[in-house]
Amino acid sequence: MAKRQIRKVKKAPTSINEEEAKVPEVIERPTDMIARIAENEGTSAAREARVIIAMELRIEGASYRKIASETGVSLQIAYGDVQKGMDTIVGYQRHLAERIRAVESMRMDRIWVGLLPEVDAGNPLAAGAAIKLMERRSKMFGLDAPARQKDPGRPAKDVTPENMLDRIEQLKNRIEKASAQQAKVGVPKAIEEGAK
Repeated sequence: MAKRQIRKVKKAPTSINEEEAKVPEVIERPTDMIARIAENEGTSAAREARVIIAMELRIEGASYRKIASETGVSLQIAYGDVQKGMDTIVGYQRHLAERIRAVESMRMDRIWVGLLPEVDAGNPLAAGAAIKLMERRSKMFGLDAPARQKDPGRPAKDVTPENMLDRIEQLKNRIEKASAQQAKVGVPKAIEEGAK
């Protein structure tokens, strides 16, 4: 049985002006597209199409209310569709990062195998390269312990509301003592003039 072919037939222009003669193309509304996909391919395919449309609309700057209106769903479902799309993107990015790490690890293994005979022979350049390779591998896989840094914005542990005034008095005394020592030594004229 032969399939019937459908041809698009354009109307013949009624005016001489070419711009007026153009037939506008019909753009399918998202709700119509989702309904057509549901009818032809099932509800799960329609749901996936709705998520894609919701993501495209959100990327274009549409509000969740506009997305709900365009896709024919409630505001909560529109929000859920965008979140599902974001989760899919994040999952893909994680998968891609894992694959890139695996490829980089294989490359480092090949370099390591090439360096090892030179390191064993006592070549200092090869030893330095091997150390850098080990550092890179540790950094890539998070094997190094995080660097501990003191937070300068936090007060010392021994400062409490009860002894705060005593600590302020101690700091004032230290500042006065430093000023007195500086006065004994003398301040260079350049610094003195810059302070004025």
